[in-house]
Amino acid sequence: SPDGQYVATGSLVGNTGVVLYTFDRGQEKLFPVAATRLNPIAGTDSVLTVRWSPDGKYLAAGGSSAFPNASLAVYSVNRNTSPVTLTRLSDALFNDTVNGVW
Repeated sequence: SPDGQYVATGSLVGNTGVVLYTFDRGQEKLFPVAATRLNPIAGTDSVLTVRWSPDGKYLAAGGSSAFPNASLAVYSVNRNTSPVTLTRLSDALFNDTVNGVW
């Protein structure tokens, strides 16, 4: 995240699509705090890219599968809940792999 508190990763949707971690500098360990499935469309099976918005309030996640299924989803990151929650706000379908920057 822009403030250095969180690390976001993508993975196979069959496991968890987007995972959010905190990094404990004292223990030098990552701890998962939130996870969600990308899967806004049938057939999308992996998250290839995850990007933070400049203010750290949103995550964009791009996924892909065998052509032509690719998608982009935008999540809000609610840090005021325990645990932190990710809520999908919007998604879009593409005919190619999604690799994005905010």
